[in-house]
Amino acid sequence: MDDLKTMSWSKIQLDREAPFEQGTTLDLFIEDDNLIRAYDLLLREIDWSIWEDTYELQKGQPPIKPFYIAGLLLFGISERIRSSRDLEKATRMRLDFMWFLEG
Repeated sequence: MDDLKTMSWSKIQLDREAPFEQGTTLDLFIEDDNLIRAYDLLLREIDWSIWEDTYELQKGQPPIKPFYIAGLLLFGISERIRSSRDLEKATRMRLDFMWFLEG
């Protein structure tokens, strides 16, 4: 037991609270041929105002734009992610989902 107290532990390589890399953006991690970029371009061509005009912006939490919901569901299905729990997990764990949802 005394050996553990005197043991020299390795130093951590990355401070979790520090910025990852100066000047790095999320966009740099998503390849130009990634399918999520195609979904983004396609969905930006749609006029979402029909749906957005029906939202009640006065009550409760601010609504999520239909653009993001549609993209999340379509891209999730194309990636074989169908459950809402797995979609929610992907938004926290996968860079392509984070990129599309802009964080």
